[in-house]
Amino acid sequence: MLRPHKSESRLIAALSGKAVSPPPIWLMRQAGRYLPEYREVRAKAGSCESELAVPLGPLDAEAMAATIEALKIPRTVKTPLAAAIEQVAADLEGVTGPRIVVVVSDGQESCGGDPEAAVRALRDQGFDVTINVVGLGLDKQDRRRIRRLATLGGGSYFDARGAGQLEDAIGAAVSAPYEVRDATGTVVGRGIVNGPALRLPPGTYRVTVLTDPPHEFEAVVLGSADSATLTLPAAP
Repeated sequence: MLRPHKSESRLIAALSGKAVSPPPIWLMRQAGRYLPEYREVRAKAGSCESELAVPLGPLDAEAMAATIEALKIPRTVKTPLAAAIEQVAADLEGVTGPRIVVVVSDGQESCGGDPEAAVRALRDQGFDVTINVVGLGLDKQDRRRIRRLATLGGGSYFDARGAGQLEDAIGAAVSAPYEVRDATGTVVGRGIVNGPALRLPPGTYRVTVLTDPPHEFEAVVLGSADSATLTLPAAP
């Protein structure tokens, strides 16, 4: 088994209010417009719009928290998953290095879009992004459907059965992804730092943690009954 480990990522440290340098880059897009003038008009008919609630920029944890606390989304707002995913390329235009998109949803697409097609189109453009998905209080059918988005996006699915599990699920979803290549250079596994261990056959592997810059572990050797924990440097 193979498990990359890091005591605390730079993003998690910043979200916890700690000073890190440089700060991670962050944005947030949400379903439904949250400004009062839009809520009044859209609440009656239901909205399929999404809004860039926090523009791209260095993470300000206090400002982000204040924005989230102020959100008031009408119950009639629908779930435009496909439309939101289609905006990813524009939202992250010009960003270099690893890009992680976290989709948090408590339901299925309800605006007539095709989220799976949106993810495929994003990847077909050659846009280098990992899509992780957090499902909140989903039933079995919706969970299976939304998990597929993470698979297509080269990411992972995290299940939160209630608000009490949501913090841990999002914390895992923003962890750095990694990939494992065998001696031929073929990718044989993917995961996230501090996530579940990968089960691999005996062999020699190269592990690349997709941080900025990437961190490489060369010649990781696993025997038939071996396990390995790879430790990354702590956040500066």
